[in-house]
Amino acid sequence: MIRSSKEIRLTTQEREVKNIFLSAVLLFLAVLIILIVYGIKNQSMESGEKDVKSIYLYLVLFATLMMIIGGSVSAFMAIADIVYPAPYYQSYQEFISMD
Repeated sequence: MIRSSKEIRLTTQEREVKNIFLSAVLLFLAVLIILIVYGIKNQSMESGEKDVKSIYLYLVLFATLMMIIGGSVSAFMAIADIVYPAPYYQSYQEFISMD
């Protein structure tokens, strides 16, 4: 089965989105683990309420950062598609049926 260039391009974009999503999830988990370890380490030194607030703040800031990065990448890809759209290749059967 021969796949068109648009189908190949979509699968490439899907792979890129999947890779970005997986790296964001891994980064989120790493930051979450670091914040939990930091919270446990400082729990004996300070009150627990302050740690919970700071962990919550960092998680919200991290989620906001991920949304900004994702939106920027999406906007850049949309602009790139407008500036340089995917070429359309006419098949031989379509050419013959134009008569």
